[in-house]
Amino acid sequence: MRPLDIDLGPGTQTVDANFDGLVEKLEADQVQWAQVTGTLGWSPITGLTVDEAGFAYAVYVLVRDPDPWAYVLRKLDPQTGAEVWSRTLQGPDNANTIIHGPGPRLARGPGGELVLAGQFTGTVDLDPDPTVEDLRTAEGDTDVFILRLDESGDTIGVTTSAGAGTAEVSGLAISPSGEIHIVGTYQGPLVFPDVGDAALDSSSCSEAFWVRL
Repeated sequence: MRPLDIDLGPGTQTVDANFDGLVEKLEADQVQWAQVTGTLGWSPITGLTVDEAGFAYAVYVLVRDPDPWAYVLRKLDPQTGAEVWSRTLQGPDNANTIIHGPGPRLARGPGGELVLAGQFTGTVDLDPDPTVEDLRTAEGDTDVFILRLDESGDTIGVTTSAGAGTAEVSGLAISPSGEIHIVGTYQGPLVFPDVGDAALDSSSCSEAFWVRL
């Protein structure tokens, strides 16, 4: 663990960090609070959004050997930065089936719903509620998932891709009308069953995809 100066002004404010992500709130160029994502591991932030009330939502990849990799989504209090809730996605029985790749993406819709998109291999529990299990198994080397949550962190729905190839998410956006747009790359056959039966196929090299839900 190494100290990091997070004060952007002439003062000094430090936190202990070890290849971790940092979320901080600024007002009038002054640091109001700061939160570091992980401990004793590697946890880069790959998505951040803020709602109208000032609550921040950050998603990061948690890599902490020998534990399996995980995606973690946290909601932070606007006044103190304290954690309001957190949700974790990982393989069942500690299986290491979360894939880092470009990292999960995060966006917030006009109705307040949160959308998390990333990739996985093998079998993953795609319901972050510890009392509910929604196991999904990738058909290819890596498949895409799109997870929708409400502002309380409860699951609204989940969509996954199919196909025997490889797919990764690189971008996510939500339109003012609530349409979810996802872009990424794939190689081999790729289909999103919730969108339709039309399949993409790129057997010779990686190509880009864009899907609207």
